[in-house]
Amino acid sequence: MIGSLYLFFHDWNSNGREADLNFEGRDYTLTRHDKEGKWVKLHVMREDSNDGNLKLKIKGTKGPNIMLSKLSLVEDVE
Repeated sequence: MIGSLYLFFHDWNSNGREADLNFEGRDYTLTRHDKEGKWVKLHVMREDSNDGNLKLKIKGTKGPNIMLSKLSLVEDVE
């Protein structure tokens, strides 16, 4: 599959949450976001899904914890 993985992070009480993300071996940084939340879009390549699994690791780096409240996997339509 080729598509996008959308992640919604929510800092509901504005505690300055930040995180490091690793998706299928690629590193990303989630910077500070407010109580409105923040969507992050990660590209899904065919090679990522060939084994039938997608691997996502999230590690909070600032704030009390990290809040992932929604996610969506969307396949590109050609």
